[in-house]
Amino acid sequence: MTINGILAIILGVFAIIIPNETIVVIARYFGLIVMIGGIILLIGAVNNLQKKRPYAVLLTEAIVSIIIGIIILIFTKQTLELFVILLGIWAIILGILQLALLASIKDEITGKTMLLINGLITLVFGILIFFNPFTAVKAFTIIIGLIALLFGIVMIYYSVILKKYVNQNNP
Repeated sequence: MTINGILAIILGVFAIIIPNETIVVIARYFGLIVMIGGIILLIGAVNNLQKKRPYAVLLTEAIVSIIIGIIILIFTKQTLELFVILLGIWAIILGILQLALLASIKDEITGKTMLLINGLITLVFGILIFFNPFTAVKAFTIIIGLIALLFGIVMIYYSVILKKYVNQNNP
């Protein structure tokens, strides 16, 4: 737990101090994981081919995963921007749908104000992300860094408590 806490604190510090570089490293790591997953799927597809089992779907998934992983590794900033823009579009649509739902509710029900506030916040959030994706990514990274920092501190705290507990119960 202590090691995980220290690693979380390190991630948190990097995410807060150098958010742009941290998110690029995380995205490249994700691209590498997707590519490795694709290679593993490819091995499984070849194995199925050799054993005369169905392999076409597995092979297709493997090729697509490898290509996506390579694209993320080579065009990291562009894929991040595309992802954040899609997130912004999703938030805009969700905000509009929430406001449309609110407008369609005729009866007085509890929670209409919360639906209005949530719909407006989601819509504004989507617009901000859509028109300024890299600032949004930077803000997300800083928020993730703060959470990781807090999580790391809590992990270390609990590891110390658990160690004391174990030492007391195992003389």
